[in-house]
Amino acid sequence: MQKNRFCKALIFSNLDNRCECEKYLQSYNTLFIHKVSCFYKIITASLLSIFNSCKVLYFHYNEPASLL
Repeated sequence: MQKNRFCKALIFSNLDNRCECEKYLQSYNTLFIHKVSCFYKIITASLLSIFNSCKVLYFHYNEPASLL
């Protein structure tokens, strides 16, 4: 009977620790997603500006001389 109580105590303490970890991970996930989305926006904006400048250069160098 004492062994059973000891097992239950261990199970409850592990469950309690697990809940604390889940709470921490949920809040960390929210922050991580926010950081990733901000990073994604910065990278996307940078890539778009590079792509647009490349299109302008490509158009400029491939124009016939009469249009310049």
